Amino acid sequence: MDTTHTTTQLEVADLAELRALPTTLHDLSAQAREIAHHAGTWVCATDGFLPSPVCVLRPLVPVMHRLEEAFERLGWELVSECERLAVGVERAHAELVDAEAVVVVALATAQQALGQVS
Repeated sequence: MDTTHTTTQLEVADLAELRALPTTLHDLSAQAREIAHHAGTWVCATDGFLPSPVCVLRPLVPVMHRLEEAFERLGWELVSECERLAVGVERAHAELVDAEAVVVVALATAQQALGQVS
């Protein structure tokens, strides 16, 4: 199977915006959990199929169980991906804050040196 990977660039004008992204990702993760749970509990419910041995939907029970498992797997994949991204963004934010501090010091040093040149 051929998988195509795309790269998305994110321009961050303010580090505070980047700092807020993990919270959004955690919220998205919680929503994914809720959706997967709802789908598994209600969309795939087979209780109504089972009381009657002649119910025309009864043959769908095994399919609904597989569908429930698929929703659960998808939910956990989304949760782990969101959590992984949140950790990566937090690391990137910390690295950018450190880099910004280095630039501020270097700029101050350069300005001081240039001020002494005249």
